[in-house]
Amino acid sequence: MDKWLTDESQLKALAAADRLRPVLVRYRGQTEGRFSAPAQDVVDLVTMLEATGRYVRDMSYRMEG
Repeated sequence: MDKWLTDESQLKALAAADRLRPVLVRYRGQTEGRFSAPAQDVVDLVTMLEATGRYVRDMSYRMEG
């Protein structure tokens, strides 16, 4: 089951609890795409993505169990 991240505070809490948990980020803008990265890196990667005129559509991670 996937858990959706709806704000930056949830992402930071996830990174503090499980920094290597893969997070799927889907984005749009001039191009559309997705990438997966460890929770600890997602904030920085989203900042770089937004600097190129794209925006995050949604973020999620897989729940254990």
